[in-house]
Amino acid sequence: MNIDHNYFEIPEGFYPIKDFEDSYAISKNGEIMRIKKTHGAKSGKILKNQIHNKRGYATIRLSTKEFSKSYDVHILMANFFLGRVDDSLQVCHNNGIKTDCRLENLRLDTRSENEKDKVLHGVSNRGERSGNNKYSKDLILKIRKELELNNKPKIVSEKYNIPYSYIIHIKNKTKWAWL
Repeated sequence: MNIDHNYFEIPEGFYPIKDFEDSYAISKNGEIMRIKKTHGAKSGKILKNQIHNKRGYATIRLSTKEFSKSYDVHILMANFFLGRVDDSLQVCHNNGIKTDCRLENLRLDTRSENEKDKVLHGVSNRGERSGNNKYSKDLILKIRKELELNNKPKIVSEKYNIPYSYIIHIKNKTKWAWL
């Protein structure tokens, strides 16, 4: 019997990744395993995810002789276990943790539902979490209260030194509408 020592028998619960069948396998726990020995890399090793600095998602670099590319682990998981991700669907993390790529934590849903999840989990980048925001939630609530008491937007604008147009947006709920 001739044994190829460059390959590792894929353990139960791991499945070869499409386009990387000879090199990598994926599990329902979001783990990626190297199944082919390469220069200095051992077969049978679970690869360590990297965290994308700007977006906060777990990423992994997969390589062949022809190319090397980084992938979001949650996208790999969804494409393999849930069906192809396309423009109409996004991968949602049920618990709101971007690095938790277990299959039980992922689902395909619309962009709208994904945004609702972000609000529910407190990870939406609106309001005080937005990089463009200048005002606090408490200040907006004060302004809204004054507007509800029939104070004129011009007076509220001058009192808080906030542009009149922004006060109108607050009043009409085109900004900070969720408050």
